[in-house]
Amino acid sequence: MAGAAAHDFNNILTGILGNLELMQRRANRQGITEFNDYLTGARSAASRGVDYAQSLLAVAGFQPLEPKHISAASFIENLPELISAGIAAQATIHATCAAPPDLICDEAKLEDAVLELAKNAAEAGARTITITAAPEHLNQQQAAHFGINPGAYLALAITDDGAGMNDETAARGFEPFFSTKNAPGLGLAKTLGFARQSGGHAHITAHQSGRTIITLLLPAAVKP
Repeated sequence: MAGAAAHDFNNILTGILGNLELMQRRANRQGITEFNDYLTGARSAASRGVDYAQSLLAVAGFQPLEPKHISAASFIENLPELISAGIAAQATIHATCAAPPDLICDEAKLEDAVLELAKNAAEAGARTITITAAPEHLNQQQAAHFGINPGAYLALAITDDGAGMNDETAARGFEPFFSTKNAPGLGLAKTLGFARQSGGHAHITAHQSGRTIITLLLPAAVKP
C-alpha cells in the first residue's frame, strides 16, 4: 500500500514541478520577477514531497536500485570521509574491515543507508562512530530467523557511543513512522527496506546506554 501511494504521489508531484518550471520560464521571458520567491518556495516544497515519496518507496522495498559489483574493502576505506562530510555533528569516525567479501549492491543507496545510520548516531550524542565489516556465513536456522537465504554475507556494523535505546525503542526501531524525535521516523525503516530489497537484512545488535550497534547484512558476491 505504501509503495502504491508513493508511486501515485510521486506522479502528482512530478506534474506540479513541471508546471512550476513552465511558469518560471514564462515569467523569465516576460521579465517578471515579483513571483520568483513564491515559485522557489513552491518548488522547494514539492521537491521535499518527492524526497518523502522516495522514502516511502524505500520503506516498501520498491525503490529503483542499480546493483553492481562493489569492492567492500574500498567502500569501507572511503566511509570516514563520506560520513564526516555528511553529518553536522563533530564525531570521530573509524572504519575497519577484516577480509570483507565483495558485494553486488547499489553503491549509492548503500552509502545513503550508512550515512542515515551515522546521522542517527550523531543525533543521539555519539562522539565516536565505528564501522566494521566482516564476512559472515548464515546457516539455515540463522537465515530463517531473518527471513533470508542461507549463505555468505557481509556484516556491516555501525557502532556508536551515544545515548543508546531502551527496550521499547529498540524493539520498534525499524518500524515505519516510529520516532523518539520530532522527525518522520523513516530513517531506520528505509535502511531495512534497502537491505531487504538487496537480499539481506538489518537489525539492532546492541542498544544499551553508551553503546548501540546496528548491523546491515548484505549478500556477498558469488565468486566465479
